[in-house]
Formats: sequence, structure tokens, C-alpha cells
Amino acid sequence: MKKISKFCKLMLGVSSACFAGGIAAAYLNSTAIVNNKTQALNNTKNDNVQTKEIDAKLIGADEGKVTIEYTNPSECKIVSCSDFRATGDYNFNGGQFSLNGVKYTITEIGDNAFHPGYFDKFFVECNLTIPSTIKKIGKKAFAYCQRAFFWTKKEIISLTFQEGIEYIEEDAFEECLDITTKKLILPNSVKYIGNNAFAGIRVEELELSTLDHVIEINVDLFDHKNGFISCSNIKTIWLRDKDMKAKYGDHKYWTSAWNMFRLKY
Repeated sequence: MKKISKFCKLMLGVSSACFAGGIAAAYLNSTAIVNNKTQALNNTKNDNVQTKEIDAKLIGADEGKVTIEYTNPSECKIVSCSDFRATGDYNFNGGQFSLNGVKYTITEIGDNAFHPGYFDKFFVECNLTIPSTIKKIGKKAFAYCQRAFFWTKKEIISLTFQEGIEYIEEDAFEECLDITTKKLILPNSVKYIGNNAFAGIRVEELELSTLDHVIEINVDLFDHKNGFISCSNIKTIWLRDKDMKAKYGDHKYWTSAWNMFRLKY
């Protein structure tokens, strides 16, 4: 018992009640022990995560490599790419691919996965569709996928979400200035959109008529400075009925856009 008591005092730096069966009460002077325990738990969780680099052609791209993470192939995440190139109509091969007889399903695009460096060009005049398998798009996942100079070709020129997407994190499509789709349609599956998720996208209409619920949003979805809709190209927000208009009208991030609301039905 004396050894245990000394150990407790040494580790905790304060008086505490210690018993052979464990610590009954303790107060920490330092977070080091907690941090070490947390790190140990994180390492245990990460032991189950597998990382694999695959040929980008498996997910419908023209060329390149893609790194995926997964605990089981039915839910894999794209975490990065290299020498990647996709052109024309592109949808990640519908979000599924097979490798060595195993079927993989893409459910997430990770943070910065397709965020280009200064000389990178991952998409060329691409009509990008997010397939139904993908539930989450991470922070800056496609940020700055735009033409670098006036003589280069446009990158992502249109954006479509299939039913299934739930979370679009902050800055996900920030400064994708080549996207000039007239209307951006958000499917009913959407639950959350983060700050600046679409900052810089040059769309004129936001289609919310598919929604039967008020999604959780952050401020400045389309603009870096001035609130949700101001200083963007959006002229009309389509809602399904008067009840949804009333719900959005009460939402603190949408009130300034009240005069843009239009009823679809």
C-alpha cells in the first residue's frame, strides 16, 4: 500500500485517496497523463486504419494515383492524390471500384484531398458529380480548383450533388471560380454546410426545394466577408412551400436573404 501511495503522489503531485483496486479520487496538476492516455487510445484506433495507394483510373480518372484509408472496404476515404487528372463528366466511377477481387465504396473525400499546389491541375474542364455513396466532403477538399492563368483551361466548371451527401465542410469548394453552373441544387440528404463552403462559386440560383428540413449552416457560405448571401451572384433561393420559407426566415443566417426566397410549388 505504501508503494502505491507514493506512486500516486508522484504521478499526481497532490494528495489523493489510493487503493490497491485503483484510484478513488484524483486531481491532476498537469495534463500530461491525460494527453498520454488520449494518445494511446488514438493509436489503438488508428491501428485498424489501413492506407493504400491505388491507380486513379480505378475511380474513373484519366491518370494519377490516389491514396485511400479504410477500416473495411465498404467505407473508404480519399485522403490525397498525386499527378491526378480528370476531364469531362466525372463522378469517381460512381463511388465504387474493385481491386484484387475486393469491392470498395468511397464514402468520404478527406480534408485537402484535391486542394492543388501552385502547379497542380487535377481537373480539366470537368463537370464534377458527387455520387450518392459519398456522405462527407472535408475541409478544402476541392478548394482553388480553378484555372491558374488566363491562358490555361478551366478546371471544375459545374458541380452536381446526388442524393446521399450529408456534410460539406468549411472551404470545401472555396474559390472554385470556374464553376459557373446557373443553379446549385442541394439534395434532401444534406445536414450541414460549413463556413465558406462555396465561397467564390458563380451561381445565380440556390435550389432548396428538395429539402424537407432546415439544414445546419454556418455563415458566409458564398462570401468571405459579409454574411450568407450578400456579395454573391445568387439572385434566387428556391424553397418548396410557405412552411419552409417561414422556417428559413427565422434562421439567423438566412434572414438577410429573405427577399431572395421564392416558392417552388
